[in-house]
Amino acid sequence: MTLITYQQSLSIAEQSHRARTEKLLGSQLALITPWSIGILRSSGESLNTDLIGTADSGRLTVIRFDGVVLFDSSQVASSMSNHRDRPELLQARALGIGRAERFSSTLNQELLYVAKPVWSNNALIGFVRVATPTALMEQAAIEEARRMALMSFLLGCLLLAAFAFYNNRQIQALKEIESSLHALTEGNFSSRAHLQTNQAFIATFQALNQLARKLQSQKEAQLADDAHFETVVETLKEGILLINEDQRIELINPSAARLLEVSSERLQGHPLWGNLALGVLIDLVDNVRTSGRPARQSLEIFDRTVLADAYGVASQSSARASTLVVLQDITERTRMDEMREDFMRSASHELRTPLTAIQGFVHTIIEDPDMPPSLVQNMLSKVSHHTSRLTELVNDLSKLNRVNAERMLSVSSSEVDVEEVVRESLEKQSARVNDNQLEVEMTVSARCRPVVMARSDVKRMVEELLDNALRHAPESSKLSISLEQTDSSLRLSIEDQGPGVPEQARDRVFERFFRLEGARDRMTGGSGLGLAIVKSLCESIGGKVWVTGGSSLGANFVVELPN
Repeated sequence: MTLITYQQSLSIAEQSHRARTEKLLGSQLALITPWSIGILRSSGESLNTDLIGTADSGRLTVIRFDGVVLFDSSQVASSMSNHRDRPELLQARALGIGRAERFSSTLNQELLYVAKPVWSNNALIGFVRVATPTALMEQAAIEEARRMALMSFLLGCLLLAAFAFYNNRQIQALKEIESSLHALTEGNFSSRAHLQTNQAFIATFQALNQLARKLQSQKEAQLADDAHFETVVETLKEGILLINEDQRIELINPSAARLLEVSSERLQGHPLWGNLALGVLIDLVDNVRTSGRPARQSLEIFDRTVLADAYGVASQSSARASTLVVLQDITERTRMDEMREDFMRSASHELRTPLTAIQGFVHTIIEDPDMPPSLVQNMLSKVSHHTSRLTELVNDLSKLNRVNAERMLSVSSSEVDVEEVVRESLEKQSARVNDNQLEVEMTVSARCRPVVMARSDVKRMVEELLDNALRHAPESSKLSISLEQTDSSLRLSIEDQGPGVPEQARDRVFERFFRLEGARDRMTGGSGLGLAIVKSLCESIGGKVWVTGGSSLGANFVVELPN
């Protein structure tokens, strides 16, 4: 919308007021015409002179068709000149209404004339004319122009204020959009644009907030995935290292840090060559990068045997690939493999010895049919002895295998009264005790608590310890058994007065098939598996077992079970 000046408003006001004045004068003519017919018919003789001078600001004139003035509200009609050539009358005769603006010598001022023809019986009998001073119109136009200018000014101020308000809202909306976009670029996806009532930006704000919600959802999903990945990596038993193209550590999990005996924070970002333990990985990583294929290497890191697997990992940000190294501590597995091999060798040897003896005796008897009966009987007695030893060995192997299988299957545990189990086992071995004329002394602490363990395991452990003591106890000797409660465990000790265990062999006496070369095992010929079974059962619940020398002679085997 364009604002108008005072001159423009004045021109508009003049035109508007002139049109209204002409319309008003035309309306007056329509009212005066019937009255003027009477004047025109009587040629002014019946004129009502009361009308003269009634128009304070206007002029009324009645003119006969030939131009003679019959009546004028401002002048004596007889003194006025003929009006037949007046332009307003000529125009009225031609168009039905005439208008003219000119200087009146009679009134000595500028007037606006409006004339209308008067007809009677289809014949023109004259004219009626009204006039008004143009000065009045100009004054009215000036007043109206002033009002229009004032209204235009006020309207302009209002429009300016409205535009400023609208523009300010637009700017605020754009600033809000800019702020939201800046927050999104900074990674603050929880930021939201506040909706404005401005319809032009509501759709933009809604789209921006929808984008923020989607980005926030994606970020939360990514964070959840990262947290899940981090949890998996941190809880892996295997050590994980991610090494970049510059052979610097980008990622190391706690298991790898424990294997390398370093802090993961201290190694983050450090090169492989900066740490002695990590230096052994340099050749493995170089091998993967050179060949482009996974590589495996067994390493000795401090006192551990570690199996290292390395894989190339493609990187989107670099042409060179990173390397993922997986470390597995196989120290225990290696030790178990060695123990298994040693066990197989020992088992083969232990089985081969009685089998070879049995085969030899049987072959000798078969080859010599004439062998004296007493010699045959002697050889058969030895065959029986080796057969019994072979049976005992197989039974002990079966026991050991069953113990390990039950440990893997996690046999259900319960509270077990160890004193009760010891007394049951003693009752079971009462014949052997009586045959060897042994004195059994049992001491039990008054506050012994039960242990949580499979009852069958407690029974097997006690029986193996008793069997070991009965096999090594001399005739007419003393067997001492004690149960003592400590702060957190129950301690069972069984002491015999046999040959004892040398101090240098006490750590190995619980190994499978280990037998002393001294008098203790030569006298009894044990399989070497009983004490290994005791140790396996004891350690399955976190207990300990050891052997010391007796109070005088013999050996004292002690089992400590947590309770």
